[in-house]
Amino acid sequence: MGYPGIKPGFRGRKRQIEPKYYILDTKKDKLMAVDVWGSRNEDVTLVNEFGLMDKYGTDYFNQQKDKIYDHAMLLNWDDEKARRNYSDEEKAATETASKVLGRTILDANGMPMTQKIH
Repeated sequence: MGYPGIKPGFRGRKRQIEPKYYILDTKKDKLMAVDVWGSRNEDVTLVNEFGLMDKYGTDYFNQQKDKIYDHAMLLNWDDEKARRNYSDEEKAATETASKVLGRTILDANGMPMTQKIH
């Protein structure tokens, strides 16, 4: 799987990635969007709500954002890509998807978001 939220040419800068998760119904040959939940002991917490960033800046987004488990993932892609079996074909597909689907999320001042704002 590629990472279309990461655009080529942004080496060394922080990025905000919008993960989207799907399940494949092999009987119907259909992809379905899913939310991601995590649990620890008896507690169940929303980790990722599918498409929430599409509602960025809305009342719904502002209500939901604090319900999501607060976590940061640090990844040094230059060190990790070989271990994660990132092939040249996947690199080309990711770069193409980034050009076609990639978008920059702006903050209230019109600046690209580079980190989570508390």
